[in-house]
Amino acid sequence: MRIAIFCAAAAFLVSGTASPSLVAQVRLPEGTQRIPWPPDVPGQSGDSKTSEKPAGEKPAVKVQRLIAQLKAQLGKPKAESTDPEPFYAAEEAMSELAELGPAASDAVPVLMQALTRPGDPEDLRSLRMNAGFALGHMGEKAVKPSIEALSHDEREVRFYAVQALGLNGAKARPAIPHLLQMLEDADENLRGNLAESLGRIGDERGEVAAALVKLLDDQESSVRASAVQGLGHLGGPAKPAVPALIKLLKDEGQESYVRGHAATALGKIGPVTEEVIPALIETLQTEDAHVRGVAAYALYLIGAEAEAAIPALTKVLKEPRPVPEGLSGEAEWGTRLFNTIARSNAAFALGRIGKEGTSVLKEVAENDPDREVRESAAMSLRIHQKEQQEE
Repeated sequence: MRIAIFCAAAAFLVSGTASPSLVAQVRLPEGTQRIPWPPDVPGQSGDSKTSEKPAGEKPAVKVQRLIAQLKAQLGKPKAESTDPEPFYAAEEAMSELAELGPAASDAVPVLMQALTRPGDPEDLRSLRMNAGFALGHMGEKAVKPSIEALSHDEREVRFYAVQALGLNGAKARPAIPHLLQMLEDADENLRGNLAESLGRIGDERGEVAAALVKLLDDQESSVRASAVQGLGHLGGPAKPAVPALIKLLKDEGQESYVRGHAATALGKIGPVTEEVIPALIETLQTEDAHVRGVAAYALYLIGAEAEAAIPALTKVLKEPRPVPEGLSGEAEWGTRLFNTIARSNAAFALGRIGKEGTSVLKEVAENDPDREVRESAAMSLRIHQKEQQEE
């Protein structure tokens, strides 16, 4: 699986604002992390359809208007519509309801109608996806209906009900027993969704962490990656999973994106155990530039506790890896990109760790031949200096 990440090389100002100077859309393996490039850059969104919204509308009135809009759209048979996107107005209403959050929980019944609407799954996929997303922002009122939808006959209804529960986080903890029972499902996409959602919901008793650790041995790499992400979402309660995550990180037979997610999870699970920093330092030496970059990102997440990683991060930053000869044009471009990401992430990690790690940033910001690495080093140094002034 691949995702599109928008990368912006930004100049961080002492005032704390960031001005986008370069925006490029690239396709990177899932799990790739860049610091601190935002996925949404102001002023870069494309044109989209919009509905007329009364100015100064009170939230309660807006909720009722959106519910009415959604009901009206759901009441139309598809055959009556000439719009190539017949549920667009309904999906737009659901997006606005999601933005309102639990204040729009009166919409839960009609959102459930949208989620469970009968018809061709292909035609209804976008509608159901938006319904699940909106239900995931409704809070406690959406939990019981979403649990009930877990036993629906249609796979996609179950899938988006799981997603809704995950998005509701800790409020959905009554769903944990039901979700755990579904982890043996034959559908790999559903198992992966369950793993991530269980991690988002969280669990202090260790039941979820234990179940996710078992999924680290799943035959499907996408499920293993989702289980790792779920453990990262759990944070502290996933601490017993650290040895298994380190094993996964070091396994060069694993897919690159699985190892990348393992590195990120190790950076999120705290407090940091004594074996985590050495494992990430070792990973900084891997030939896999993607994994190397995510290891640097994990050390960035850990911050000052990762002081022992300063020499290894400095080496990643100052010593660009050569691109192997004989690669195709696309492969060569990808290798150069991941090398740049790894070096940029190392720069940000050094700035966040602080201490003597920042001494190399000025030199790199002034002299490195890679413009993005120069900008990353300069930004990291400015962030560090600003934080020092505020202390």
